[in-house]
Amino acid sequence: MANVQRNLTTFRKTLANRMRNAGFPSVDNSRMQKRLMEEGLWKKGAPTRIVQSGEMIYNRGIGSKKSSFFVFVKSEPSKNKVTVYYYNPDTGPKAPMRNRHWKNGKKGNVKAGQEYLIRKVYKGTSDPTAAAEQILKDMLHYASLKSDSKYRMESHIHCGWMPKGYKHNRRFKDDGMSQFEDIMRMNALYARDIISLTSHNSFDRKQFLAMQIIAEEMGMIMMPGMELTAPGNVPNGPHLLLWFSDEFAAHEGELIATKRRSDFAMPPFNDDIPLHKVLPLLYNRLSTRGELIIGAAHPFNLHASDHPVFDVGMLSTIETGPYKYNAINALFEYVHAIETWNISMGDTRDIPHLKSRTLQRMVDRLISQLSHKLGKEIKPTSNAVSSTLPTSLTVPFECFGTDDHTTPPMNYVADGVPQARGHTIIDFGNTYSASPDKPTSKDIVQMLHHGLISMRAHVFTEVRKGYLQVPWGRREMNKWTQSLRSELGEKANKNYVRTILRDLATFRYNADEMKNLARSYGWGD
Repeated sequence: MANVQRNLTTFRKTLANRMRNAGFPSVDNSRMQKRLMEEGLWKKGAPTRIVQSGEMIYNRGIGSKKSSFFVFVKSEPSKNKVTVYYYNPDTGPKAPMRNRHWKNGKKGNVKAGQEYLIRKVYKGTSDPTAAAEQILKDMLHYASLKSDSKYRMESHIHCGWMPKGYKHNRRFKDDGMSQFEDIMRMNALYARDIISLTSHNSFDRKQFLAMQIIAEEMGMIMMPGMELTAPGNVPNGPHLLLWFSDEFAAHEGELIATKRRSDFAMPPFNDDIPLHKVLPLLYNRLSTRGELIIGAAHPFNLHASDHPVFDVGMLSTIETGPYKYNAINALFEYVHAIETWNISMGDTRDIPHLKSRTLQRMVDRLISQLSHKLGKEIKPTSNAVSSTLPTSLTVPFECFGTDDHTTPPMNYVADGVPQARGHTIIDFGNTYSASPDKPTSKDIVQMLHHGLISMRAHVFTEVRKGYLQVPWGRREMNKWTQSLRSELGEKANKNYVRTILRDLATFRYNADEMKNLARSYGWGD
């Protein structure tokens, strides 16, 4: 037993030295806490919960402009083991799946290296130095599969709570149920470089400053974001993703667009400036100065077949009004990016026959073009239609949205989460070599504004049973992950019902307004 413990200690020290020499510094939790306390954002001695007990987190992006590749190392002396955990970032035609060989709904065996989450366990019974060298060699191979100059972005996500050490209001003004530390750790595992928390119709500068310090210490970039509701017929109108250059631009954007009535309990509701006015206003006030990139979230919104909530998609709102096709087409001139895939839309929900003949013809045409491109007959779904829109509407950029409200803890076993299914890519191309330092959010927004870099979506997809969908091997969850997400989902649903009841009890609406409010909740007419 004594030899095993000595070997475990030697393994940890050897691996730590080799990681640093290979350009993978560790997250300095003490420095992170010190910076947060100096800014008056953190309680003295309170943990950040980013680096947890017995753990080291390494990232080649710390102190470097290289894209992030995180390695988690967890020591458990009582169990006589050290676990090394990281992500296989391959996105090529042979990209790894959790269970690659799915046939007729049955799992097959997974060959070594085909898992997208790599777990190495050292139990102290072999040469610790040789084991550390081999694990380092394997890890460097997988790290090489991610380009230094192509950053991966979490461009659409919702949070519920700041860590307990945060000194101010911990609750986000949003409908997310996730803990901030869980979001950061999960996105670190999946090799994200840029995080943009897109709370509904709100931006909290103090929360952002704390998040920014944490991200910097992890070697990541925190980009100010918001998911703005631009009301149409209903207070839950089309949703826009706003990515700001800095916290000052974000604060200005909030002042411009979210002077909503104070008695709204539902975070997505907004009754301030309608879509046809707020888009040009934001574009002219902020985008023309290189301070804002505007995205259309879930542009064809089919949340569920029984309550599609078409109003919250910028394109699907044509079905419910008040906008016609030509008006929406003109408004896309102010949009920089389209969310071509949103996890919450589901992969196998057919778009029903639409009342708007113009919109129905457009859907038929786009699905026909997609089917021709893929050489297979594709069924009409929200994401299938959305994936064709950047080309159809000549919008320059695209993004992938996890739209995650229920991120579980990264506890070395979580799989099948939305982050495994795709990501937004910020490709710096030739500008990467010209800059000596890691870009800031301001640099990124301005370079996107000037067309110097690109923004596109990567989604792991296949065609199965006529549906363009994420493979089972990227979305299958183990029981632990399913249980945690289910628990968070139940909390979200209970909160949703409470806010509905509060809004219904508070609002003073006439019959027509009540009909629109009901439709905002997806209850039909």
